[in-house]
Amino acid sequence: LLPFVRKLPSNLGRLFVVLYLVLMVMGLMLFGVSRLFSDFNYSACVVLGGRQVCTLIGVYIMTVASLPGYLISAILINSLKIRPPLVISYLFVILTSALVYYLLGRAFQKIKDSAKDSEKLVLNLVIIIFSFFAVLAVMLKLIYTQYP
Repeated sequence: LLPFVRKLPSNLGRLFVVLYLVLMVMGLMLFGVSRLFSDFNYSACVVLGGRQVCTLIGVYIMTVASLPGYLISAILINSLKIRPPLVISYLFVILTSALVYYLLGRAFQKIKDSAKDSEKLVLNLVIIIFSFFAVLAVMLKLIYTQYP
């Protein structure tokens, strides 16, 4: 694990956001190509709630890449009294996903920087894991209060 950690780039927050944006552009390009050429109409199927849902592969890639943003944005937008326009909601999902990936990259950066000192490494891992479960608990509490 340690040799792998030392070979990572210096700014992981920016790297994770760039990788997310590359996935979004790649998904958008695949969606555009599938709309232009009917021979390139590949689908991805998943089972949700006991039903099989199929979508174009480009849309699937964009949806899976934006999943953190969808989860957080759904809670925040549902708590608003007004419904924002669809374009604003999509932009909010993309910005929220980018923020989540940036924070995730910063967390990995902190682990990478403390890899030389095992005491700091354990402390940072405990803080990151605690933060993850605290955010998860808040999200689940908000979901439970909105959909009892």
